[in-house]
Amino acid sequence: MDEEPHFDLVHKYAALRPPTAARHSYDREVGEVIGLCGSPEYWTEVPSARLPPPIWRLPAPAAQAQAAAIASQIERQQNHEAFSPPVYYLLAAAWLRMGKLFGLETCHLLYWVRFLNVVLHGALVWLAYRFAKGFFPDRPVLRLAVPLLAAAFPQDVFYCVNNDALSPLAVGASLYLLLEWDRSDDVSPARGALAGAGAGLAFLTKYSNIGILPPLIAALARKLRSGRTHALEAGACVAGSALPVGLWLSYSAAAFGDVTGTAMKVEVLGWTPKPWNAVFDHPIFSAAGAWTFWSDLMKTFWRGELVWHVERLAWRPLDAFYALSSALLVGAAVAAWFRNGDRPAVERRAEAWAFACFAASAAFLAFVSVRFHFGASSYPSAAYPYVSSGRLIGGSLLPFLVLYVSGLARVFPKTVRGTATLSAAVLIAVVVTVVEIVLSADVFRSAYNWYHLD
Repeated sequence: MDEEPHFDLVHKYAALRPPTAARHSYDREVGEVIGLCGSPEYWTEVPSARLPPPIWRLPAPAAQAQAAAIASQIERQQNHEAFSPPVYYLLAAAWLRMGKLFGLETCHLLYWVRFLNVVLHGALVWLAYRFAKGFFPDRPVLRLAVPLLAAAFPQDVFYCVNNDALSPLAVGASLYLLLEWDRSDDVSPARGALAGAGAGLAFLTKYSNIGILPPLIAALARKLRSGRTHALEAGACVAGSALPVGLWLSYSAAAFGDVTGTAMKVEVLGWTPKPWNAVFDHPIFSAAGAWTFWSDLMKTFWRGELVWHVERLAWRPLDAFYALSSALLVGAAVAAWFRNGDRPAVERRAEAWAFACFAASAAFLAFVSVRFHFGASSYPSAAYPYVSSGRLIGGSLLPFLVLYVSGLARVFPKTVRGTATLSAAVLIAVVVTVVEIVLSADVFRSAYNWYHLD
């Protein structure tokens, strides 16, 4: 999950030293914390019982010497995330500084930054309830099933220091604000500016949150079609979204010599753009390749990508369920949208914009997959040329769950739809939670865990 580069950026922003083209190697202090607190259990096949004790358990002089030796290696490396947009790092930096005020240091401070995700995930569950209640008032099952699945969703990025952890909340909140602004008949430039700012900040959390763009365009188009009275608030929305994005892109151009910084990241990763006439020479344009991309994307979208002793923390039957149920239930929701035109306009618009957000996010990863040669990169690679990390489209989690539960409801007869849908959602939540606990049993027993710290 690349926690090291993300924590390094949090540390840089907390020290008010954002990265530049000349300053994007790891901070020495970060290298020492990684050396002291890191675990080898992710990427070694050696059983935990045969590994040496955590460095922080050694006498202080020996622990400091080993941590310093590791730090000397880390600080010579380039941080390939240094060019990422800043919203998560600014928030996490403020959280880190709060931890320092509480007297937290080294490993405890590192875990404190991880624990920010508890707040983010809790806020996402609350937002899921508000979203379903606000835009599907005649379908009470959604206001229970959507937040339930959000709470039980097994995506392991929520356990890591990573800017993907903020994306579900950022995009979900932005979509909520856009829909609220759209259904308001009052002329309110402030509401328009807030909706635009939400979209801009979601994009500046992760560029792959580009899925928020179709709902933003749709909201602006509808306001402009409503007449000149709404032109001012539409302009405020554009300004609200363009201002933070423009400020960051200007900084990126000045600091990195590249408007988005992605050119430098692509160079660090060893990718090279394909000629446009070679873009369609990709297996994703075959049935087998398209299924490989979709199934791997949905597996990792649901359960994440963490490994333990080089083994993926996954169960193949559940992976198959993730891929198949996502395709079938999202498809069922879309089909029902076309069949049932008599439902309230706010419901239809919420589902349409949710689908546009989710589809655009997945299409973005498909585009990146076909756009580049991946050279000697281990993932994606020449042998596996798919960018299929589901966490990269984690911003579409709330839109996805709305579609997923809507499609799930269509499986059952109307007479038992509400009860059956909620029961099925509870069953899914229980099964994925139990499986995650079983898969993580060895992780819970690790001597490197936070609850073993003195």
